[in-house]
Formats: sequence, C-alpha cells, structure tokens
Amino acid sequence: MFLCAAALAAALPLSARSGPFDGKQFRGRIAYSADGNYSDEDDWASSPVALALMAEFGVKDRLVHFHYNNILPDTNPAWEKQHDTSVRGAIERFGYNPAIFYDCRRQFDAAVNSIAKVINESSADNPLYFVLAGPMEVPFLGIHPANTNKPLMGLWGGMRPERKKNAKISLRTTQTKQLIRR
Repeated sequence: MFLCAAALAAALPLSARSGPFDGKQFRGRIAYSADGNYSDEDDWASSPVALALMAEFGVKDRLVHFHYNNILPDTNPAWEKQHDTSVRGAIERFGYNPAIFYDCRRQFDAAVNSIAKVINESSADNPLYFVLAGPMEVPFLGIHPANTNKPLMGLWGGMRPERKKNAKISLRTTQTKQLIRR
C-alpha cells in the first residue's frame, strides 16, 4: 500500500518538478507487481486499494500491466483465491480492462511476456513506471528479455532477496540493479 501511495505521490505536481506528472496529466504508463499468495496478507487489501487510487487519480487508463500472486514456487491456495477475488472485484468495480491482469499462479508465462512487451513498447515520450509491491522474481523474468537499453523505465518499490530458501531464483539487490542498468 505504501509503495502505491509513494508512486502516486511522486506523480503529483510539486513546483517545477520533472517526472510522470506535468501538472495537467500523467505522462507514461504504469505496470504493477504484487504478491499476496504467500508470506503475508497485506496485498489482499492493498491491490484493490491501489487500483481504486489509480482510478480516482485519473490514471486508470495508464495501467498497462498488473500481475499478482507472484511468490514462486510456494503458495497458499486459500490466500491465492482470496487475492484473486479482491483483484477481480476491483477490476469490475472500477472498470479496468481485465486483459491486462495476470494471476501468476495460472498465467505465469503470459505475465512474464506482458512485462517484456510493455517495456518494449516504451519510449522517451511514453515511459513505463513499474510499481514493485512484491518479490522481484517475476518482474526480473519479464525485464530480462526486454530491450532495456533505452531510458524508458522508472521503478518504485523495495528490491529485496526472495524470502524463501527453496525459491527457483533468489535475487540479490545488486544483481537486480545491474540488470536494470544494462
């Protein structure tokens, strides 16, 4: 929740600040990554609240990718279902395009491919701002094959090592930073 609020706050007009908000409209697109299926329950509420905030701030149509339930390989089926229900409820309530939402437990490849696609569609005039509200494994897998050689992406969120020792990929903050700089 804090990450979304910080991301949206960064988009608000503050004096002569450059960034995604020019004082009249949001410039660029938004991608969002969340867990919610294991470790903690905060995303069950924070994902729909983030979607409500984006709708209220008038940037709903700037959301081009949203994935959730992204803790791999562990999951709690009841938590996974609860998070899916809360995200789907927000999609319906706020009128989002359901085609840009991916439950990583059921649509893993599509989520990874979508990340690469929205990055590759970016340009200096149409940058992508990626809100990272969960582990980095799925974002990493989507960022890695994308063309990240152009200045087109801002990242918001905590880049931390995966919490589970038996995860498929355990990223270190420095590795992630190196990937994003390449």
